[in-house]
Amino acid sequence: MNEPIAVNGSTGYKLPKFERAVISHYQIYEVKDWELEMLKDNNGGICFNVAISAFFCALGMLASLLASPPQDPVIGAYLKSVVIFAFVAAVVAFGLSRREKRKANTVYRNILQRAEDQIQPICTPKTGTIGEEQ
Repeated sequence: MNEPIAVNGSTGYKLPKFERAVISHYQIYEVKDWELEMLKDNNGGICFNVAISAFFCALGMLASLLASPPQDPVIGAYLKSVVIFAFVAAVVAFGLSRREKRKANTVYRNILQRAEDQIQPICTPKTGTIGEEQ
């Protein structure tokens, strides 16, 4: 009888309301096997993450080189070449991610264009509630 109250005071707590709704329509797109393979093999996100990581690693190494230059010129040349390599790797990885994104966008546009060419009238749902005989 004295159950714990989840919310006390005048917080305006209301019990959640569960409602059902009918989806009016949905679109099915025809997708070819090679398009699925191309979208599945798309690694543009990984390349973009590598680009960001390489860029910020290079930026951090450059900041540390500028803050405290190495005493040995050979070590300094090595660290500078690593910084340059990291910047180049970032640019290359960013270029690869852009290329992959363009390919995926092209496939996506082709699928949508094919769907627009084959538009059929959509059936409208019957009015009423779920489970009601009509």
